[in-house]
Amino acid sequence: MTAQPVEYRSPVRRGLNAAKANLVPGMILQSLAISILLSYYFYPPAQDFFAWLSEFKQSFGLPFPFFSTALFGAALPFILQFLQSDTSNHERLRYLPILLLYWGCKGIEVEYLYRLQAVVFGEGDELRTVLPKVLFDQMVYSPLWAIPTILTFYAWKDCGFDFSATLAKIKHGFIKNQVIPFVIQSWLIWVPTVVVIYCLPTPLQLPMENIILCLWVLLLVFLSKSSH
Repeated sequence: MTAQPVEYRSPVRRGLNAAKANLVPGMILQSLAISILLSYYFYPPAQDFFAWLSEFKQSFGLPFPFFSTALFGAALPFILQFLQSDTSNHERLRYLPILLLYWGCKGIEVEYLYRLQAVVFGEGDELRTVLPKVLFDQMVYSPLWAIPTILTFYAWKDCGFDFSATLAKIKHGFIKNQVIPFVIQSWLIWVPTVVVIYCLPTPLQLPMENIILCLWVLLLVFLSKSSH
């Protein structure tokens, strides 16, 4: 029996296959997140650093999530891609400013998401507080807004910021072929790590998210290129 072509596989199957393929990186990332969480609660030198980071972030205001997320979401992935040996896969330098602007604005968006959830669901690391935040994040915000808009942005970038070409690219099968598979495979990375994020105080949630974001963006770029 011949293998079924990728375009004819169900979106759920494609998402599960992608999750399986990224199982090891996901587990490494989750282990890192858990290690950071444990150090926050049980390692005094780390607690001093987190206290400083929290105060610095709050004193810096909204520029912190803008520049921090631009760094982890755009600058670091760009540098890592640029250092790849295959120069044919280098991102064009002219894309970097708009990537920095996009991820900087996305950082402010996520910062307000965390603040809003703190108001609605409260602060603290109790199950009754963390669980609704995780469910809203992963079952509402991510699949209905975050992932579709990010995939659309990267489709626009890959089309050279041509609106007509982007519309043609996402017009047919965008939800089935890209959004649903990516939602499913991203849960492998984000569900466990989002639990860790919401176990931290609100001022520290964005810095933790930024660490996870760096790898996630690299994965997003890889999947975007592999779909061509």
